[in-house]
Amino acid sequence: MPPMNFLDRVSITVENHVAHVLLDRADKMNALDDAMFEAIVAAGHHLHNERGIRAVVLSGAGRS
Repeated sequence: MPPMNFLDRVSITVENHVAHVLLDRADKMNALDDAMFEAIVAAGHHLHNERGIRAVVLSGAGRS
């Protein structure tokens, strides 16, 4: 699956049945604001509908 971006805050890549969800707001140390929560929820809805996902790894960009 190619990388997907949700509201320019969260990106998803899938490799070997593992979804990697990256919080991508390094300039704000990945602070959780309303837009970030919406992006995380959108990513979760997207992954819920994907067949074959066995695990999800959540990480943050940058040094946070």
